[in-house]
Amino acid sequence: MYTTKCHATKKGKYVEITGFDEFIFKLWSEISKTKKSIDLEDKIEKLSKERKERFGKAILELKDKSKVTKDPELNNAFETFIKSQNLNSWWDYELKVREAKTDDEKEKIYKEGLEKLPDSLELYGNFASFLYTIRKDYDAAEQYYKKALEIAPDNASINGNYALFLEYSLKDYDAAEKYYKRALEIEPDNANIIGNFAFFLHEVRKGYDAAEQYYKKALEIDPDHANNNRGYAIFLKDIRKDYDAAEKHYKKALEIAPDNASINGNYALFLKNIRKDYDAAEQHYKIALEIAPDNATTNGNYAIFLNYIRKDYNTAEKYYKKALELDPNNANTNGNYAGFLLAQGKKATATPYLDKGYENCEINSILIELWFYRYAHYLEYLEEAHKKLMELIEQGIRSPHWSFDDNIAQAEKDGHPNVEDLKRLAKIITEV
Repeated sequence: MYTTKCHATKKGKYVEITGFDEFIFKLWSEISKTKKSIDLEDKIEKLSKERKERFGKAILELKDKSKVTKDPELNNAFETFIKSQNLNSWWDYELKVREAKTDDEKEKIYKEGLEKLPDSLELYGNFASFLYTIRKDYDAAEQYYKKALEIAPDNASINGNYALFLEYSLKDYDAAEKYYKRALEIEPDNANIIGNFAFFLHEVRKGYDAAEQYYKKALEIDPDHANNNRGYAIFLKDIRKDYDAAEKHYKKALEIAPDNASINGNYALFLKNIRKDYDAAEQHYKIALEIAPDNATTNGNYAIFLNYIRKDYNTAEKYYKKALELDPNNANTNGNYAGFLLAQGKKATATPYLDKGYENCEINSILIELWFYRYAHYLEYLEEAHKKLMELIEQGIRSPHWSFDDNIAQAEKDGHPNVEDLKRLAKIITEV
């Protein structure tokens, strides 16, 4: 016979049972007499599915970690594991995607997965993210996000991810805010969604006090969330000008995720612009590019660093071109490369890039730089450019930590009629 006991403080007593399984089954039988029928088989299946999902997600996290640590034994173990799978779970396909060498292979695997698992919320969501971030096929991405929302309209993560898509790809800010709020209604304590909404309020709505409240709430819930520490660091740097607190959160983010390319790249910018610690900044740029060599933003920022800090113009141009190969319509990179070429007197080469910068520009801090380049280097735009610059300055638009020194020097060399005005405007625009 088996015995079980309750703690003495609960006034319990020994109960003799023939066995634990037998006892639990008898207990379930008695409970089922007094409550609505309990479908034990469904509960067991649900529990099994939940455990399988947790296992799958853990495998994916470990796979991502193995890419960073570059552990050959772990990678070999993954290859063996993946070959042994029967492709009957969404994460089986996701592992295959992460092993695929080309984007075409990845797309094929996603489509095969969705043929076999047409109700997989995870595959729809992940494929939508792939189409959005890699293929830049926003129409197709939106279709898959909407399909995922049809399957699970009350899934917080899908609502939150669709909000991110609307914010960054379609620039539909009202719709994005709607889905952020919907996601937070479903999961009010989801630190990831709270942090993303905080960044939205910070960058898009300019609601700084509300944004800070959400940043703080997100970090209260999960103080070890790397991206939320990074987001709050950017907020503290750009909005509160609290550089010591900002650096604290940058360092915290890097402690949590030392191999995160974006965090290394953001911290490099902080070290360059705020601390003027150029050697440390370059170290973090190089780490970021080693982890993610095809990140257009980091390539562009490193080009700026090489251009303005190291004065290594040949290498800078290499990184400008790489950034434009990766993201050819980026207004900021086109404008920066145009400014780089104009400072060298290469007006004919620069003009198409400057024009493309205007075509794609939606950010006033970039627009003011583009008009400065026109005012400095294109005399046919002299009057219009000056007028546009004054309008933007009156609106409070600035481009802090930027430098027009090389462009002013070239404009003076080319015979600009009002160099002193160029210097005056440059000082106003770049003030911190």
